[in-house]
Amino acid sequence: MGSIIKKVYKKRNLLRATGYFLPAVMTIVSSCTRNLDLPKVQAEKKIVLIGELTGGGPALLRAGQSLPLAEGNELKFSIIEGLEVKLEDENGIVQQLSGSADEMTPVLYTVPFKSTVVLSPGGRYKLTATHSNLGIAIAEFTIPSAFTSSIIDTTSTSYAGVSAFELGIQIDDLPGESNYYVIEAIKQYIDVTGFFSFGGQWYDLNGNKRLYDSLNKANLSFIKNFDTTFSSNYFRQPVYTTDPYTDNLTYGNSLNPSKRILLRDVNFNGTSYITHISVDKSQFLATGYIDRGQIMITVKSVSEDYYNYLVAYEQTEPGLDPNQPVRIKGNVNNGLGMIGAVYTRRFTYFFDSWGY
Repeated sequence: MGSIIKKVYKKRNLLRATGYFLPAVMTIVSSCTRNLDLPKVQAEKKIVLIGELTGGGPALLRAGQSLPLAEGNELKFSIIEGLEVKLEDENGIVQQLSGSADEMTPVLYTVPFKSTVVLSPGGRYKLTATHSNLGIAIAEFTIPSAFTSSIIDTTSTSYAGVSAFELGIQIDDLPGESNYYVIEAIKQYIDVTGFFSFGGQWYDLNGNKRLYDSLNKANLSFIKNFDTTFSSNYFRQPVYTTDPYTDNLTYGNSLNPSKRILLRDVNFNGTSYITHISVDKSQFLATGYIDRGQIMITVKSVSEDYYNYLVAYEQTEPGLDPNQPVRIKGNVNNGLGMIGAVYTRRFTYFFDSWGY
């Protein structure tokens, strides 16, 4: 029996490339194992750049170095040091991105980099990463133009044997250009910490809920303060579609759950188009205090290379044809990874309650 390999992903979808392991893709090997003969090639590490850069926001990405799969090479990830990352716009203005390790660096073996400038919709940019040993890696991208989208209807239903949240989504497609859309459902955890003042003393709400409820029930006036912390991690919710124009139905079927819905504007260029998605609701309601949060439906216009990357990535899902080879192509020259350019419309729903 061969090895069973489980891929664990954190926050973003990450590139898998032949001949390399990328940081931020961890593998856990269980069950029966066997030795794997590694290729007799030169062990060459490469710069890895991974990020989804959104119009209207700063450039935010993670950077690391690949792990070559070669005979004699130690299969051990290391955190990249001494990397410089610069962003240049179409007017030749250059900004150096600041980078420092965060709480996810020991887990993902990548370092976050962030700009202070805001990316412009429709703007063209070049990202250059320079390292004394690994050389120079470059990614060029254009942020998609701004567009409008709206939710026209919602309903709770049952789909593919699961309780589902169905949404009708209207996309107002821009004429005169090819556009590529990605629709996702994500849960973001939110921590709400409450405090209240009574009798000249401040109380933690969670530890004094009975007193808090009794004051409210008695209609007494008292001061309340709430601190809200949004988690930096996002958890995808399975989505379904019956739309024949989606790429999801070219490699799967309407009963296959997907990470995202993928839709080209070939059949509705320059017009308003309505598509429907169904989202698995099994994780909408929290089972405890720590997993309460908000559900976000994002409609993104993305660059063509990022769209093709996501289409290929989606085909690696379990349940699809394992004999059909899939090539996942990045857009980092002299390096590995994907810098996806997007413009996003976001719709937020709350199903959890904090009881305050």
